[in-house]
Amino acid sequence: MPLSESILVALFCMAVVFAVLGILWGIIRVFSIIIMRLEKRSDKSANGTNP
Repeated sequence: MPLSESILVALFCMAVVFAVLGILWGIIRVFSIIIMRLEKRSDKSANGTNP
């Protein structure tokens, strides 16, 4: 395998790794926002029923 092809394969692999990391970051961010909203909703309902 020539050096140029090896470099292209390495760059492609690095691009795939960073793309997967970006997708995982996005998924974690979305779940974090959902959990924060659910916690706020449960805090409001708990505070509203117990004055």
